[in-house]
Amino acid sequence: MIFATENKKKIRKLLKKQNLEGESIKRRISSPKGTEGGKIIMIQIPVYIPESLPHSLKMTQKEFSNEISLLLAMKLYEMGKISASMAADVAGLNRLAFLSLLGKYNVPAINLQGEEVDAEIEAARELGVK
Repeated sequence: MIFATENKKKIRKLLKKQNLEGESIKRRISSPKGTEGGKIIMIQIPVYIPESLPHSLKMTQKEFSNEISLLLAMKLYEMGKISASMAADVAGLNRLAFLSLLGKYNVPAINLQGEEVDAEIEAARELGVK
């Protein structure tokens, strides 16, 4: 991953506006697994937790960080706030790997609402799917 510094002043200005002046936010440009050279700019935002939390969950800090990213991605996906592709990027996974992990956390891979369900059923009927 390449850490980008071209907008460091803009980020610091934003932090100052939000009273987060001493915080560190890092931007990185990455080519997520499963993409064809598409670049996504990611930012790192500090989240404060008790120092003992990763240890109490029997995780290293890296494992805990990965888990937090995955849980955030899953929750935003479950709420319909982001697509599966975006969620996979947030989690640092390819789309298929992300979708395959959803069941482990009891998150539905398909998140259809009301009329969408009816439309999918009708489309399946038209295709002759029983």
